[in-house]
Amino acid sequence: MEKEEFEIRMSEYKFEEITEIKLHGDRFDYRPLNDSKGHGFVYLWIEELNDSYEVVYVGKAGKTMKSRLSQHKGGFHGRKGIGLKNAEKLKEGIGLGKRYFVYARESPTRKIHGIGVPFESLEELAFMQIFKGKLWNIANNA
Repeated sequence: MEKEEFEIRMSEYKFEEITEIKLHGDRFDYRPLNDSKGHGFVYLWIEELNDSYEVVYVGKAGKTMKSRLSQHKGGFHGRKGIGLKNAEKLKEGIGLGKRYFVYARESPTRKIHGIGVPFESLEELAFMQIFKGKLWNIANNA
C-alpha cells in the first residue's frame, strides 16, 4: 500500500511505530522508541521500499513489547526454526534496500468472569485477516 493509505490504516487501528529492525554485519538489532510497560500487545512487521508498505508479520505479545522483541532477536540468531527463516527473509529484503519497522498497539482488556483479560490473541487473528496477503507467519504464505 502507498504511504498515505498506510498512515491512515495505522492511525485507524492505533498502531504506533516501536522500532526499526536493522542488520549490523550478521546481527539483528533494534532499539525500541518507547518502552511501554503495558502487557498484551498486537504488533506488525512492516516492510517498506520506495514509500510502499506491506505488512509481512502479525504477532502478539502477552507481556511487554521489549520482552517479545528480545524473543524474536534470539530466534533470529538461533540454529534452526521459524526465527531463522524470518531472519533469512529480513536479510534478503534488507539486501534489496527494504526497511523493516515494528508497529504495535496495546490490546484492550475486557472482563470475563470478573477478571480483566487482554485480547491480544483475538486481535492477532483479526489483524491476520485484515492484512492477509504476504504474511510470513501464515503457512500458505511462507
